[in-house]
Amino acid sequence: MLLKDLGQFGEARKVFLELLKREPDNKQAGRILAGQARHYDFTLFEYFQSDKAGHSGDRGRIEAELVKLDAFLLAVLGEIEPDLRQGTLVVVTSDHGNLEDPTTPRHTTNPIPLLAWGRGAEDFVRGVARLDEVAGAVIARHGGNPE
Repeated sequence: MLLKDLGQFGEARKVFLELLKREPDNKQAGRILAGQARHYDFTLFEYFQSDKAGHSGDRGRIEAELVKLDAFLLAVLGEIEPDLRQGTLVVVTSDHGNLEDPTTPRHTTNPIPLLAWGRGAEDFVRGVARLDEVAGAVIARHGGNPE
């Protein structure tokens, strides 16, 4: 099932709303996201606290967000590891730089990471040269026409 109407999350929406009430730790949140992702062909997770930390210019806050992201991502990958051999692909990227340069509160034009885990990860990363190509690569991977 490919979620086409982002306004209708169904069961996943209920789970995440309940999750927000409990304020899970980063590892628990990663495991929950990975578990929910198994129900869909495509799952998007946006984390904007790193962006806010980057804009703050506060190195301690930036480092704290990176620690949180690290724990979250390790939990996602740990939970979904068996699925990675079966064709699941986890992709991590950013829409701009700013976290890497605490001397400016603005977005930077520095290169951003594109990381992928799972079967076909190397080909996925190799096939993307610019940020504006990521969406098309995801669509193509799901059998769609990125044009």
